[in-house]
Amino acid sequence: MATTTTAVKSTDERSALSSLLQTYSAEVTARDKKGIEAAPELMAKGAEVFVANLPNDDFDKLVTACAAIRKSGLTPVPHMVARNTRDLKELDEVFARLKGEAASTAAWCWPATATSRWASSIPPSRSSSPA
Repeated sequence: MATTTTAVKSTDERSALSSLLQTYSAEVTARDKKGIEAAPELMAKGAEVFVANLPNDDFDKLVTACAAIRKSGLTPVPHMVARNTRDLKELDEVFARLKGEAASTAAWCWPATATSRWASSIPPSRSSSPA
């Protein structure tokens, strides 16, 4: 989203982009502050913003980004890779924080590869909701 918003120069371009995004979701990374700040200006209130947690980012960044998105009136949907957690306990703790601090009600949680240590215990699912 940051790349798109930096390319928008005129009021007409911003208005056209905002109209287009009224029925769309968007994805940002947890460290994309420009995209997170621009999203509420361009998207309909309540629209979903998927928040990718990159492999080298800690979960604090994800929770902080999701909380900022929720505070702006949009719906954060964390996008996590289970292999980035130490164990199921940490995954449960992250879900609890997302629910408590960002009011998240759903999350994408992927094992990443068929050979991942989580592949058999956490199926790819959007129904993996914060506990």
